[in-house]
Amino acid sequence: MKSSNCYLGNLLAQFSLLFTKPTFITFVTLVKGAILAPGYRTTTGMIRAAGGLAEKHYTTYHRFWSEARWNHWLAFRLLAKLVLAIVPGEVKLLVDDTVVRRWGRKVWGRGRHRDPVLSSRGYTVICSGHRWVTLAVAVKLPFTSRYWALPVGALLHRRKALCEKTNDRHRKPEELAKILVYKLLRYFPERRFVLIGDGGYRSADFALWCEKVGCELVSRINRNGVLYDDPKPHPPGRAGRPRKKGEVQPNFKERVLAAKPRDWQQGQVVWYQGVKKTVKWLSGTGLRYKVGLPTIRIRWVIVLDPETGEWDPFYSTRIDRSAVSIIESYVLRWSLEVTFQEAREHLGLESARNWAKMSVTRTVPCLLGLFTLISLYFRRLCQTAPPKPRGADWYQKQELTFSDALIAIRKNLWGRLIIHEVGDPHVLGKTPPKFLEFVTDRLSATG
Repeated sequence: MKSSNCYLGNLLAQFSLLFTKPTFITFVTLVKGAILAPGYRTTTGMIRAAGGLAEKHYTTYHRFWSEARWNHWLAFRLLAKLVLAIVPGEVKLLVDDTVVRRWGRKVWGRGRHRDPVLSSRGYTVICSGHRWVTLAVAVKLPFTSRYWALPVGALLHRRKALCEKTNDRHRKPEELAKILVYKLLRYFPERRFVLIGDGGYRSADFALWCEKVGCELVSRINRNGVLYDDPKPHPPGRAGRPRKKGEVQPNFKERVLAAKPRDWQQGQVVWYQGVKKTVKWLSGTGLRYKVGLPTIRIRWVIVLDPETGEWDPFYSTRIDRSAVSIIESYVLRWSLEVTFQEAREHLGLESARNWAKMSVTRTVPCLLGLFTLISLYFRRLCQTAPPKPRGADWYQKQELTFSDALIAIRKNLWGRLIIHEVGDPHVLGKTPPKFLEFVTDRLSATG
């Protein structure tokens, strides 16, 4: 337990470069309060949970969000460095956007957005809040069969009408994703990255940008998307510029309808939750073209689920990547949706009550970063004494989840907080160890 305490302190000490010494003490107190707080992660809730650790005036902790001066890009770099240190070889980046619900006329940047989780193809749900474009790293932790998505950065997307009112430049989600990826490529030029995104990050210009900066893109592609063959060689002496593209290939719907049973390849791939699943696929290459842009060669894969008969096309900007690798890479994208849900449920992602610009742009990225720090701490803890999954008689958990990670770090902090509050070693010496263990266990599982 002593080594885990030191590791937690070392994790937080990595961010001391961001702050002055007094602000760093405030930061550490808020982090511990956010871990211990049940339910809502408001600033007052963090102060209450920190108890005797919050020795400063309460306004100091509120000003940490709205007035303290610290560089969020340096925080992005430091957090990414901690995550990449445990990822060998090729790095799988996951990009997606999520809507964090907020209400109130004075909340800065609030808009009305489509909820991607509650909406479907035939039904659209519009909600009030903030839309965050998030970049995460897919990490295979030793105690689970699936990958975890550890967020390293998030940027707020604002609607065009709101940007015009404040004379700010409007950026689409793809542009915000470019900023996050470019920063990561600039900070870690020695690493090789693969960016995985959903249909919102599938455009031709986004794929061309990824190829230009040296980052492979794996994404979904439109079912009616048009690809082309290679152009024929330009005859010498003929007037005019060489052709950029050749003959039109059948679109993906036509390929599925025209495919015969022997055309489909079949095999097992790593599916959601880390299980093996038998699927069928078609694969090939083609040129993707958009007027005014250069062509880009891609490898496409049509995946067919034999059980349901549903199919979807995907592609990669690296043509020598195998079809199985493209399928398994795109499946990793769902782990970021799991991260969003667990952050809402266990870290109060939608419980913030601040409304000023600086506070709004800092709170959600910090809570997502807290998810990453807790996961890194839990990974270190499991190397020495891995805990068992906490279940119930009516629910038997097969694997450790983020709730187990949060309970583990809470037990550590509650034990230290009890010692800090009591103070008298004679009182603690007379308290049965099993009773202290019982109290810290129940406190850790609360909320």
